[in-house]
Amino acid sequence: MALRLYDLTEELHSLLDEADDPENEEVAQQISRQIEDTGAKIEEKLENYAAVVRELDATEKALKEEKSRFDNRMRSIRGHKEKLKAMMTDALFHVKPDGKGVHRVKGERFHLYLANNPPSVDTENCDIKSIPDEFIQFEPKILARDILSQLKETGEIPEGVALKPLTKSVRIR
Repeated sequence: MALRLYDLTEELHSLLDEADDPENEEVAQQISRQIEDTGAKIEEKLENYAAVVRELDATEKALKEEKSRFDNRMRSIRGHKEKLKAMMTDALFHVKPDGKGVHRVKGERFHLYLANNPPSVDTENCDIKSIPDEFIQFEPKILARDILSQLKETGEIPEGVALKPLTKSVRIR
């Protein structure tokens, strides 16, 4: 059975604990060899993990590119669909209205007609200053980059700000 990195580090910790209290010189030498062997196994396992991480990085990058390609294709198809619907709407205005005043075409496969859409708000062209606050949602956002810039410049952070503890992470070259 192949040992996991977790198992190897646990084994190394137990060997180091044993090494702190050797009974005789022969046992100490044996534990020392086991520590070296386990250390070598850990190094080999770390190399293998690094190879897997690199492979996963490449897969992640390929999937991001594929997603981007699909997103672009979807935008293209959506734009084409909307353009066709706009041309159909324009053309339906030129169709003679029926007795109810509705511009419609009854075909063999589809029934097309112009209908009134429900009212909608043009949020791009509203005067936000004159709209009552009850119709506006304000979402507070912490400007983390600005806080970190101030920390670098002055060494101080605003009251109420909590910094995450420093961590370490693996770098693979």
